[in-house]
Amino acid sequence: MENTSSKLVTEEIIKSRCIKQFQKNFNEDVSTGTASVYGISSYADTPRVQGTIENTSDDKIITSFEINFFHTKDYGYDLKDDCSKKNHKGCKKIFFKQIFNDVWIEPGKADGFSMKLTEDNINKISPIKKLSILEQNIRGLSEAKEGELKNWYWNIGNEVGLVIK
Repeated sequence: MENTSSKLVTEEIIKSRCIKQFQKNFNEDVSTGTASVYGISSYADTPRVQGTIENTSDDKIITSFEINFFHTKDYGYDLKDDCSKKNHKGCKKIFFKQIFNDVWIEPGKADGFSMKLTEDNINKISPIKKLSILEQNIRGLSEAKEGELKNWYWNIGNEVGLVIK
């Protein structure tokens, strides 16, 4: 920052450029988190995954991370809503992905995230083109009835950041 100090460029822009130049992918998992699905019971609200990511390392700062959300549903011709039952044929896994850049999560600290479950965030490898997520189609482990499996899960992927030396 000393070499690029100038009154013409703000400290935030210089900091952002330095981070992008020196950040790297971590070869280990440095975070944990919790998340839930919200906004699926109201037409006025957009379905989303909302949660918290916590930096569990003691020498790394997370500057970017990826959230992946997987939802299993039958989007075949018969459009069954009981896709999470064991041995159900025709189920497809929908994969949502969003990268969160320009974050700053220091060791032992946490930050929140929110990812909309919209067609814009559907990964290209997902098998559907038109999306309709309904409340009765989202079942986590605690909502699953007898004989059913949970039909969604999420994970934190591709953490990027700086190593404190």
